Amino acid sequence: MPAGPRRDLTRTAKIGAARLLLIAPAFISFNYIFRFAVDVPYWDAWQFVPLLGEFYEGKLPLELLIQQHNEHRIVLPRILMLLLARLTHYDTRAEMYASWLMLCVIVILYFLVHARSIGTSFSSVAAFVPIPWVVLTLGQHENLLWGWQIQVALAALLLVVTLFFIETSLVRPWRFVLALMTAAGCTFSFGTGLIVWPTGLLQLLLLARRGISPSRRNLATGTWILGGTCCLALYFSGYRAPSGHPRFLGPLQHPGAFFAALCAVLGNPFTSNAMLAPIIGAVVLAFLTAVLLLAARGGLDWQRAPLAIPLIASSLFAALLIVIGRGGFGIPELTISRYVTLVVPGFAGAQMAALAIRDRRSRLFLEIAVWSLAGMAVFASFDGTYSAGRERRAIMSAYRRTLRDYRSVPDSDLTGLFADPLLVRKGADVLQTYRLSVFRSAPFASRD
Repeated sequence: MPAGPRRDLTRTAKIGAARLLLIAPAFISFNYIFRFAVDVPYWDAWQFVPLLGEFYEGKLPLELLIQQHNEHRIVLPRILMLLLARLTHYDTRAEMYASWLMLCVIVILYFLVHARSIGTSFSSVAAFVPIPWVVLTLGQHENLLWGWQIQVALAALLLVVTLFFIETSLVRPWRFVLALMTAAGCTFSFGTGLIVWPTGLLQLLLLARRGISPSRRNLATGTWILGGTCCLALYFSGYRAPSGHPRFLGPLQHPGAFFAALCAVLGNPFTSNAMLAPIIGAVVLAFLTAVLLLAARGGLDWQRAPLAIPLIASSLFAALLIVIGRGGFGIPELTISRYVTLVVPGFAGAQMAALAIRDRRSRLFLEIAVWSLAGMAVFASFDGTYSAGRERRAIMSAYRRTLRDYRSVPDSDLTGLFADPLLVRKGADVLQTYRLSVFRSAPFASRD
């Protein structure tokens, strides 16, 4: 074969391989849900069922919609779950697929920023490959197989959307208004959604390096601070510390344990071993610190990595909130899979920054670190996650059978669904009345 056609064939094969590597994580995570998801309300979801019952009666009590759930104000997720319940007769798998879709949108937004900053050449696309593998990691299997966790994916998505709107408001100022709206939505999606305000403020301050006028920057910054203050006031209005949870700020009293816990949260996406997480997290923290120092010293081309520093900061803020709120439960609790989603943005930011470092040697070192972390995340993604999926499918299938027979089983059998069997029975009455979830195909039953 002549050299020209051979080069074209090689180039086509490389482009095809890069595209396959980009979309494979989406198919793998979708298939994971398809294989192991079971439609049954589980644990916290039973506290949502009373609102669902009111919704089906044509009511939408504001107090149930905005009431505090643990440390969170989950107004937006409740609205989304109500809409999905109406569309699917409360098939909780719809919430799982919605979470998957939100993670895919996050990847798309990262790629849009990457393409605008770095380009769409083969080398540029290849450099982006680690991001979808980490964002869509199976290491967050709880968030993929538990519909209730849609709030985590929603908060993660709205954070990235907010940063995207702030970035693009440079040329389309009206998007700053959208950023304020999505930031408010992020706040009322999950507890760590609060980090959107300091993260967004940081990004606004960094825009000064990109040529924004001082008057426009000051107006945007003041408006942002005012919007954040209002949202925080609403969030903490009537706030009560959750019963049975560790004392807030308690972990700060023990600096050594606090640092280990912080490292454990940061290392969580890159290992399935809770004992290794603090060690790996310390390396991750050192890596992120190195990126921040390089940026502070002018070693970062801001035009090529507009979201890098805000994304890194968001993960550090999220890790701090997780440790402050849940650190008293210990490292095993801090390294459960549901927290992986919240600290992954830092990896995306580090990858973007690594491509924008001006010094060639430093850039090479950081790119090696990024690919090494990505390899660890991919290994963790498959290390025990399929056995965990099979185990969860078996457990949830058993709970599904128990729920269908809820009138005849003892309370002890219902405590696997939720700690309060009376709440489960009342909720099951609602589900059966409106033929929801496991009762979709059951004969109509009037409420007692």
